[in-house]
Amino acid sequence: MASLLHRLACVLPIFSLMACATTLVQPYDEKLVNDTGQLYKKAVAMVEDGIAKSSQDAKGPPASRPGHVSRFESRYRDLDTDADLLILEALANSRTSSVGEKIQSKVDDLISKNLPSTCEELDTEFKRGSSSLTVKNYVDLKCLLMNWQKQHEEDKDGVLNPLTWELRKRTLFNATYAILKAESVKKK
Repeated sequence: MASLLHRLACVLPIFSLMACATTLVQPYDEKLVNDTGQLYKKAVAMVEDGIAKSSQDAKGPPASRPGHVSRFESRYRDLDTDADLLILEALANSRTSSVGEKIQSKVDDLISKNLPSTCEELDTEFKRGSSSLTVKNYVDLKCLLMNWQKQHEEDKDGVLNPLTWELRKRTLFNATYAILKAESVKKK
């Protein structure tokens, strides 16, 4: 979630230079933080299950294997729904001032030129609803989870190897950490 770190690196210096009170980020939201933790736990449980199942005997057709994508479809749907709920919560609490929105728009333009999103369609869709960095962070998290499913579906056997699952766990940790760190800064 390099985009979050770059957004923060760009926004914080601009914020410190401003003399007027401008809201660049939405307020801290304890429920959003707790719900993020719940999504993380659910995703890690799926990853751990994926590691265990992909390590099992590889005999028989791929579709019959315990680690086959078909055995994970409902979990991917659940994670997608949970990510949507986080985006909705972030959207519902999105409040930035007009000056903050203008500055944030300029920062977003700079970021998008240097770090294009892997989920252009979602970014465009949610841009209409809010320019909040918090919302964008949750859109990035949703993109990560959507890409997981796509990667699993596109695997030649539909069964990911344990290393791929382990990398997912690390990526999820880093993404969730970045979101929670950004939220904790707001709490102070």
